[in-house]
Amino acid sequence: MGTEHRESAEHGIETLEFIGFFPFFLVAGLIAGQLLVAGHAMLTTAEAARQGARALAAGANVSDAVSAAARPYRLAGLQVSGCDAGEPGKVTVGVSVPFLTIPLTSLGQDVQTSATAVFRCEPHF
Repeated sequence: MGTEHRESAEHGIETLEFIGFFPFFLVAGLIAGQLLVAGHAMLTTAEAARQGARALAAGANVSDAVSAAARPYRLAGLQVSGCDAGEPGKVTVGVSVPFLTIPLTSLGQDVQTSATAVFRCEPHF
């Protein structure tokens, strides 16, 4: 008789535990997702800088090469320098990292990542 009373008193406790822990799981998932997005943005930025450096070395349009390589993200800056008087060429690219947020909330911050590719300038024949 004692076990029946205890089972009926614990009826629905799993639901309450789930409701209590669900916000923690949601926040942990958002943090993990944000880390993945930030990591992908950093890798994409580095690749865009390399593509821009290749375009500059080949005499092609640097802006088009960088925009194509950084397509999923919004460009935050592009600086091109070098290949003058024997100096190495340098392309610096910056992109904005998007935030994963819960609907109806706003962090109001803009996080950017940047990467630089340096290369040796070769004379064009």
